[in-house]
Amino acid sequence: MTGAGQSGAAGERRTLWIVFVLNAGLAIAFLIAGVTADSNALLANGLDNLSDAAVSRRHALRAEQECNAGSKARAPCRLRQKPQSTLT
Repeated sequence: MTGAGQSGAAGERRTLWIVFVLNAGLAIAFLIAGVTADSNALLANGLDNLSDAAVSRRHALRAEQECNAGSKARAPCRLRQKPQSTLT
């Protein structure tokens, strides 16, 4: 789900933030629909997506912290160039 030319930690961080935004938006939509329609199923879906959004946010923030700390455990935060093909 990373953009064209993105790889490594930068692409992973971007994907994690996109997942967070989508989960949060879906949670809000489900919660509003659940209250409006008086539906426990929609409310439960909204709460489930809200918990998914919280986990996505936690992972995204951890990826940001590792990038800013220059952690050796992960790939560099800058975009890596793709390796050159050895085929001739």
